[in-house]
Amino acid sequence: MISIIAACTALAAVIVGPIVRYTPMRNTILTFVLTIIGGVLIFVIGQLLLKVFIDPIQKLRAIKGSIIDSLSYYAKFYSNPGMITQDNAKKTSHALRKLGSELMAITTVLPWYRFWSLLRVVPKLGDISKAHCNLIGLSNGLSTGDAHDNRECVQKIKEALHLPKELLR
Repeated sequence: MISIIAACTALAAVIVGPIVRYTPMRNTILTFVLTIIGGVLIFVIGQLLLKVFIDPIQKLRAIKGSIIDSLSYYAKFYSNPGMITQDNAKKTSHALRKLGSELMAITTVLPWYRFWSLLRVVPKLGDISKAHCNLIGLSNGLSTGDAHDNRECVQKIKEALHLPKELLR
């Protein structure tokens, strides 16, 4: 950060120096220019951090929320496989597969995913993969699956995504 400020100071001196000769106003103008350049740099760096890191992490959390919502909403279907209509089975299967795919896709969007998982900001890659596989398995078990197997899939999803035990009993 200090090197950025030093570079800004040098740049401002090169730009402003020849224009403003050594006058009492030189320091005031130099301070003004440095303030503007510093403000723009801080804004650009902040936006870069927001778009590259914070937005994907928020999207991952939103996907986890959608998974909780779908598992709760579709519980009547995966708890009674084979007893739902083909149309409901198809819609539920599509929704669960879509969530599993989005969950895996976000790991490629977020730079330094493994670093963030070491800091426990996001789930480990293995846990994401486990949740993805169980979401796909749950979607496959809607029409002809076993209710016990489906409940195990839901339990494994909850464990992999570190969801509270109180959810989806």
